[in-house]
Amino acid sequence: MRGLTLAEKQNGPGFRDRLVTFRVRIFHHCSIPGCSDVATSVLRLYVDAHPPGMDWYARFLRTLVIGEETDVGLCMGHAGEVLALDEELMMNPDLWEPGRQNPPVMPGPGRSAW
Repeated sequence: MRGLTLAEKQNGPGFRDRLVTFRVRIFHHCSIPGCSDVATSVLRLYVDAHPPGMDWYARFLRTLVIGEETDVGLCMGHAGEVLALDEELMMNPDLWEPGRQNPPVMPGPGRSAW
């Protein structure tokens, strides 16, 4: 007979932890579509859900797999913009989809590409 797991007791029946996988997407050029600048920064992003909208940032996040930590190579300009947008999403729950308990994207540590 199967009983409730600890995760089901905390989060409700049928809850299953998602295994986090890891991917590296670091190339010589920036990972933002249409940008041909040299990648000088690496950001680790975890996408929990694709955010609404069709701006360059939302289109970029749609290229990342949900539930995967991804190291992404970016130019300095886009790295700064991505960090600012990630922070804005984390600090403003009004920008999340209705009913979300966490931000759609969570940034991890960054580092120099070379």
